[in-house]
Amino acid sequence: MDSFDGFKGPRDDAIGPDVPLSPQERKALERRVVVKGFTTEAVQEACDRAKKDGIPVVYLPEGRYVFNGVKIPGGLTLLGAGSKTLISTVKDGMIFKVLGDKVRITRMKMYGGNPTPAHISESCCLQAYEVKNIRVDHCEVSAFARAIWFGRGAVAQVDHCIIHHNCWSGLGYGVISVGDGTRVLVCDNIFHSNRHTVTSNYGSPHYTFRHNHILDDKDCARRDNLSQCDVHSEATEGTFVVEYNMFENLKGAIGAWAGAFIVRGNLFRNVGYAIWITSRRPHEIQDNNIFENVKHRYRGVVTGVCKGERPITIPYMMEMDETGVIKVFEKDTTAYYTGSGKAPLGQIL
Repeated sequence: MDSFDGFKGPRDDAIGPDVPLSPQERKALERRVVVKGFTTEAVQEACDRAKKDGIPVVYLPEGRYVFNGVKIPGGLTLLGAGSKTLISTVKDGMIFKVLGDKVRITRMKMYGGNPTPAHISESCCLQAYEVKNIRVDHCEVSAFARAIWFGRGAVAQVDHCIIHHNCWSGLGYGVISVGDGTRVLVCDNIFHSNRHTVTSNYGSPHYTFRHNHILDDKDCARRDNLSQCDVHSEATEGTFVVEYNMFENLKGAIGAWAGAFIVRGNLFRNVGYAIWITSRRPHEIQDNNIFENVKHRYRGVVTGVCKGERPITIPYMMEMDETGVIKVFEKDTTAYYTGSGKAPLGQIL
């Protein structure tokens, strides 16, 4: 598989499972239960013991693990030893299922067994429904049909990860936000060869996609819909914000088939289409997007920069704070318009 050693995000942050913990993080995560063994049962036992004894961290030492459905109670951090903690799952299996609020998964590599568009294994890395303040950070996630899946009102953040080769033809999702009230912030990640980098579906989900770098879609099936930031047509009341990202070497960048949205401050380079819109919902495309070697800047029902009433009623998400809380402004983008989310033209470069 690809090597991503030394890759950094648009904000020059170090990304991936081998980024060292800061001194403050090491101290905060030093009280832990150490997993004994490499199976679902071994990790589940460690999680259950940590929850019972009030220990906040479960540590997975380096090794090759095979899981199918580890259930993570609320309040736990699962910490690996970087890319040397390699976790895979069985055919059509799932690695983690989150059962409670305030769960973090960090510093590990997870592999779903199918890095091609072929229909080999309909695997899932993580599923989290009806839970709040979930964080997946500094991981490598690849070869799943559905990689990181949030739904039914979950509130979550995915950051500083390398997410690639989730390219099952017809599925192939990097990050998923589905169902009424689901809110997902995706920030400071590297993406490569995913059919859809991020998508939403059903009801009124939301995602904010900020400061990410999509390298290409080169190993995906060319016949597929390869819009990287996608909103399925069933997400009729869905919303999304795409801001300050780098989209490169792609068949398509943004596919707004439904929902209301804001697009601002992105770089589109070497792409077939930047923004394809069939949604009739309110939207705003700011004039600080940059287009380099783009065949179609706009396709569909809109062919230029659109500005409606400001602010339009779209949720705005702030990154998880030091208390482990993700702030969501449900019907206000004043965080952007007052400056805290605003970047001048070209800041992402």
